[in-house]
Amino acid sequence: MFAHAVERVLGRARALGRAPCLVLFDGMGWSRLALQLEGFECLGVELDAEKCRLSDVLVSRHFGFASECVCADVTDLDVSDELLNQFVAVWCSPPCQVHSAANPARRAARPHLAQDLIPWSLGQTPGSLIQRFTGPILWVENVHNKYRPQEWGTIYNQAQFEAVPSQNRNRVIGGRFPPPATIRPQSEWYHAVPGRRFVETDAGIRVDLVPARSDTAATPPDAPGFERVLRAMPADVARRLRAELESIRGIAPVLLASEFKAPGNICDLMPRVHAAGRAAVSSARVAQIAEGHAEWREAVACVLAREQHFAQDSRTCSRYYRRRITLREAMCVMAGTVLWQESRLAQMLLDARPAAVTLCAWEQVIMHGIGNGVPMPIVQALGRSAIKHLQART
Repeated sequence: MFAHAVERVLGRARALGRAPCLVLFDGMGWSRLALQLEGFECLGVELDAEKCRLSDVLVSRHFGFASECVCADVTDLDVSDELLNQFVAVWCSPPCQVHSAANPARRAARPHLAQDLIPWSLGQTPGSLIQRFTGPILWVENVHNKYRPQEWGTIYNQAQFEAVPSQNRNRVIGGRFPPPATIRPQSEWYHAVPGRRFVETDAGIRVDLVPARSDTAATPPDAPGFERVLRAMPADVARRLRAELESIRGIAPVLLASEFKAPGNICDLMPRVHAAGRAAVSSARVAQIAEGHAEWREAVACVLAREQHFAQDSRTCSRYYRRRITLREAMCVMAGTVLWQESRLAQMLLDARPAAVTLCAWEQVIMHGIGNGVPMPIVQALGRSAIKHLQART
């Protein structure tokens, strides 16, 4: 089955004049979609049948590419060297659970997710498919864990590739490939860069400009977090506090695969912080915000201290939004400016639910697929650089 799929994609690549690319550990298809958009003709391979179903909706039905995904274990693939090396590029995104900083216990939900397949993906495992691949482009992608050295690749942040970033998502890319063009130097966080926030409304997705963290002048149309407290405050105090909160917030942190487990509105209650946290907040600034309403100073101090804590420590978009991020918002964060008709796509993904799976469980599968993906701006920049490199060789 795999060999036949390889022949089909190679034939299609020749007919269309596109560069053939093999995408292993395809997941929900975000990387394959990004490479297709940049001029590759891709074949995906993914073990999880539910993710294969989602990738078919995303890549083929929504964006209209003929690209297909084979449901199989990549470590068991059998194809001749002659066919394999007609691909000019291979993309690998092996399971990341054992490398994630969010999983210090290195637990995995399924046995195949507990394997460390980075050496296999880099072609360091004798007899592996990748060791037999001699093409010019090999990308190996995985999570960045700041607590563990990862000398096998280069760290990239999604915010390096967007003029107005939507996420501080770091990924390690190894293998052999021409370096991508970037807008700004690599950093784990970009606090002084203005960004975008996607907010789902009844009228669709609204895109708000998020000022840089050093900018305290902007008053946003939709202030972050602690809405119950803000609604209870006098209007003038709430207005001043909203402006102050927005200047602290900055660009969203990483979108995780576990976003669907976010605690809902738990962070929207009256915030409780340690005395040390309140002590770090400027009492003069608190007095300015609560001017004329001294009884609200303690609440203002608590909100500011909690927001500053989240700005430095938040690992998830749901903490940043102070609520569970929606499916449409998550797709926009992952895809940046590429996505179109996100409401239509979200409905198509939901409609692909197998009859035996509940709607709630299926939405969790989708959110897991989005959070496990590679940000499209990173993949597109890598693909664009590779296409230029391949064209220069011919």
